[in-house]
Amino acid sequence: MDVGVIGVGTMGKNHVRVYSELKRVDGLYVTDVNSAAASRVALSNEAKVCSTLDELLDQVDVVSICVPTQFHHPVAMKVLAAGVCSVPEFLS
Repeated sequence: MDVGVIGVGTMGKNHVRVYSELKRVDGLYVTDVNSAAASRVALSNEAKVCSTLDELLDQVDVVSICVPTQFHHPVAMKVLAAGVCSVPEFLS
């Protein structure tokens, strides 16, 4: 499965690290408004950087939303509109 992490702050970095160690993950994608941070996290975890949320959503089956709380709703709405599952939905 292809997995995306939206936001690479403290929590996002942890999600990327864990996904990079899972055998079930075929492709790992990250995006963040701070493109330099996204690039650093991607490089250290063999992930691919997407410059936009839409680009990431075109590549993945599931995502972790790791943006600050005040941005969860608008990001989640875009994820749902794209037909992508959040990780808890996928695991149930």
